[in-house]
Amino acid sequence: MKRRKEKRYGRLYHISAVLGVLIVVSGMIAILLLLWSWQKGQTETIQALNQKVETMYSEEDMQTMLSGAVEKAQIETEEATRDALLSTIRTQLSEGKSTVSVLRPLYPNEMVIVSNGAFHFVPIQENLEKHALTEDSLVISEEGELAYKEGDTVVSHKGIDVSKYQGDINWRKVKEDGVEYAFIRCGLRGYKTGEINADDKFEKNIKGAHAAGVKVGIYFFSQAITIDEAIE
Repeated sequence: MKRRKEKRYGRLYHISAVLGVLIVVSGMIAILLLLWSWQKGQTETIQALNQKVETMYSEEDMQTMLSGAVEKAQIETEEATRDALLSTIRTQLSEGKSTVSVLRPLYPNEMVIVSNGAFHFVPIQENLEKHALTEDSLVISEEGELAYKEGDTVVSHKGIDVSKYQGDINWRKVKEDGVEYAFIRCGLRGYKTGEINADDKFEKNIKGAHAAGVKVGIYFFSQAITIDEAIE
């Protein structure tokens, strides 16, 4: 009876030992398979990175891609230019500059003029001699008057424009105020009636200016609406 039990336990021992060996071998095989799979993946990844991918494009494809890139660059440039321009206009208007002074630099080949509530853009004739004056030399004096300086010296001349709308003028005080010349309106033609009329204060103004020693020039204000009226 005892021998039977010993044989039985001996068989169980041998079976357990064999199973243990099989489990260990299976585990080692599984580990080796995992290592082999990992190494294979690494090798494929390296090969994929080192592989040079060559893509062939037709001339039509290249033209399309180039046109798209150029168009995109133009759009981005236009948007950046527009934003910069709008920012500059906003800043200048916020600083109190007039609309005309803001517009003029934007149209270097045209004169920007406001008349009767409308803006007019007059082409600059390149064949005419141009002055050498610069806007930076225009200054506002302590008296709030516009002057032109070269260095620290005021080189501009002070003048005024007068008509009946200035009423009765004390030309002696005008002279004392430093006015050197006056443009005096002698008459006008309005677009409503088309009639030519003398300025009611012309004779009095030109006599008073001469007497005070103020140089004079005269002008006629016309709103002619036909060629015949302009010639007349």
